[in-house]
Amino acid sequence: VATQSADYDATKAHDVTATILKQHPDLCGIPGTWDGQDVGTAAAIKEAGLTGKVYLVTSGGGRQAAACDYIENGSYSAYVSYDGKGQGRDLVNTVLMLLQDSSTAGSHPFGTYTPLRILTKETLTPGSCWTVEDVKANGS
Repeated sequence: VATQSADYDATKAHDVTATILKQHPDLCGIPGTWDGQDVGTAAAIKEAGLTGKVYLVTSGGGRQAAACDYIENGSYSAYVSYDGKGQGRDLVNTVLMLLQDSSTAGSHPFGTYTPLRILTKETLTPGSCWTVEDVKANGS
């Protein structure tokens, strides 16, 4: 139907989505880009009375308020979590490994992967998302 940029701005995402939904009231899905932007997309879908009818998929780091809360209330249909907390852990481990490696730079190429998780109402568990309070209390 359209490819529109919202510049990672929730207000722009709202306005673009509202316009598209008026032009295409039979739209069945929107692939979002990022949860911070797609809160505007979800709001436009809700205002149009299309929550549950327009499938919205977005992505982000998996913070409770930005991911699981929106899945639970039906604003997001699915969420691709790249696990921001896990990426931080993996980055720290990579730096520690590099600091301890005395070999010539570039002689041992490697990759660090943090698996993506697809979150939906059906796959949510109490540990699917994280909060800042959890990280402060548990360190992970």
